[in-house]
Amino acid sequence: MENTEAKLDIPYTPKISRLFLFRPLWMFIEIWVMYVWVIWIGIIRFLMFWYQLILGKRHDGLWKRNVRFFRHLTKWMAYIQWLTDQRPKFIED
Repeated sequence: MENTEAKLDIPYTPKISRLFLFRPLWMFIEIWVMYVWVIWIGIIRFLMFWYQLILGKRHDGLWKRNVRFFRHLTKWMAYIQWLTDQRPKFIED
């Protein structure tokens, strides 16, 4: 079993643009994408629960989709909370 840890490496930059202050407005665009994606992840987690309950192991594809969502959510939250200047894509690959 491989031991891995989550890392969030955000560089500090002292300069910002004036548009930086309007960053929370981006949330009104991104929220609709996230809303649909949360419904999809809810279905995936439901299926993964039953898969694990019946077979006693994880399904690789369902697990990767779940991780992909939470990676994107972490990047999005770091952007909205002004921790980074790199805006995440709508859908991360």
